Amino acid sequence: MNIELIESVRKKKGITQAQLAKMIGYSTAGYQKMIATNDVKVSILEKISKIFGLDILVFFKKENNKSGKKETSFLQGIATSDENLEIFEKADALQKELLACYKTISEMQFKILMANQTKLKQEVRLELPRKKKDKKKK
Repeated sequence: MNIELIESVRKKKGITQAQLAKMIGYSTAGYQKMIATNDVKVSILEKISKIFGLDILVFFKKENNKSGKKETSFLQGIATSDENLEIFEKADALQKELLACYKTISEMQFKILMANQTKLKQEVRLELPRKKKDKKKK
C-alpha cells in the first residue's frame, strides 16, 4: 500500500493532517498513528480517495525506483481483469437495485405509518364526541 501517496497528495492539495483526519472521522493523533504504522483500512482509503478525487487502486500501486517499473498489487490485477470488471459492474447494478428496493420499502412504510396516523386521528375524533356525551349524562 502506498501510504506516501496519501501524504503527498494531502500536501499538494494544501490539506493539513488535522483537516484530513477530521474529514475521515479520526483525531489528528489517530491519523498520524495510522500513517506511521501503515495501518490504513480499506474503508478509510475509500474516504480518502473520494476526498482527493482519486481511484482507490492508486494506493495499491508501488513504484520500483531501481527498475522504473510499476508493480501492481493483487487487488489491482483483479480489478482490471475484463471478466472481473463485468462482475463488479453487475454487483454495482445489483447494489443500485437493492437501494431502490429499500427506498420503495421505506416509502411504503411511511405511507402505512401516515395511513395509520390518519386512521387513529379519525378514531380519536369519533371517540371525543362520545366522551362529551357521557359526561353530560352524569
